[in-house]
Amino acid sequence: MYRDESPVSYFSRLCAANRVTEHAVWRILREEDPLLGLNISPFAARDALCELAALPPRSFKENGHRYASMCGHDPTLWVRACSYCNGTSPGLMSLCRRCSQGELVLVERAVGPICVKHARWHANGLDVDVRSFDLARNAQKRLNGGLHASSIGYRSTIAAVARDAMNGWWHPARSSSERVGLAQEIGQLPQLIELVLSLSSTRMFDLIDNSSVSNRDLAELLISLGNAALHGDSLVEVLHSASQAVDGRRSGRPTEESNDGVAQAVRRMKTIRSQLLRHMNVRTDKWPTYRGESGAGRAIGFLPPAYRASIRTGQ
Repeated sequence: MYRDESPVSYFSRLCAANRVTEHAVWRILREEDPLLGLNISPFAARDALCELAALPPRSFKENGHRYASMCGHDPTLWVRACSYCNGTSPGLMSLCRRCSQGELVLVERAVGPICVKHARWHANGLDVDVRSFDLARNAQKRLNGGLHASSIGYRSTIAAVARDAMNGWWHPARSSSERVGLAQEIGQLPQLIELVLSLSSTRMFDLIDNSSVSNRDLAELLISLGNAALHGDSLVEVLHSASQAVDGRRSGRPTEESNDGVAQAVRRMKTIRSQLLRHMNVRTDKWPTYRGESGAGRAIGFLPPAYRASIRTGQ
């Protein structure tokens, strides 16, 4: 069993290794426990599964996924309307095929799309050589550090907001037909991670939580950040300019987006604010032990302000 492997994944691999069908094993388990349903659900029989496979008791997470919640579409695509792709529904992540000796292993934790050790793109069960994409592999290292420590993954709502900002997708995702191909996903991974880092920064959270920052101001800021990420401009400078504009020290940075694009973004700002603030609440719980982007080194030299703690506790 791999660390944090789901019962669904382990049950499938156990049956394949013993050359028996999942239906045959499930029928035997139901004879031992008539309370099990007709549908195969290894999560419901995880204690029996531990005994059957000689695993230590409670080897599987009690709050894990009942089903193999992965994308049902073409694995070489990132589909915006897919709830697993855009992070609105939690799903299982596939491990590197080289690390798992060719088997499909699904785990209950956030893993990035690239295995740094083997330089393989393994999202959605793929096995693609990315040895020539040094920037993408470096972006994966940044994702493995502070972002995963803050519960921010490659498939999360904050990453979906970053993709929307980079591509100018401001209408609701549920009614969209946009999709990103594998080549674009690999090539734009460094810009995506750079933008996610900016969206999860304390300066960005200060702007989001500031009631004097209107939805239009925030929409224009996100559009500017998305354009800057695509063109390799400094995202720190964009955020600095926005902070100075809030303080009245300089005018806000104008956007090159059409008025219609800004209007569409404004209509989604209430949802986007809540999505970004939800990530902020997770980060405040981890601040005492969070040690920055690399996952090591000195601790962050500040404590979360009182209003963040009050948001987290609901007071």
